[in-house]
Amino acid sequence: MSLVWPNAETVTVVHMGPRDPYGDTTEASREDVSGVLLAPRREAGADERATPDRNLVTVDLVAYAAGDAQISATDRVIRQLDGKEYEVVGEPARWRNPWSSDPDQLEINLKRVTG
Repeated sequence: MSLVWPNAETVTVVHMGPRDPYGDTTEASREDVSGVLLAPRREAGADERATPDRNLVTVDLVAYAAGDAQISATDRVIRQLDGKEYEVVGEPARWRNPWSSDPDQLEINLKRVTG
């Protein structure tokens, strides 16, 4: 069941497969998930390091999706709005709104690192 939020987005979830002989993860499949709400997330004590020859930029988001969305800790999420790719951080948290009969929802922490 898809939730209806104003300004919700469609994201592409990249399900990762096993590692190849070189140790790199491989892509198993992709699927579009609609009705996803994305918001900035600032983690307390976030570790951001830069070296003298490069800057490190971390961008954290939190995604809220319908509880039946198939997103796991090993997946990546591509924001269709700008094409940026994010790693899922930890296991997505399933929760239910205690004040309504809304369906279960997922909260997914995302991190994008460049540099």
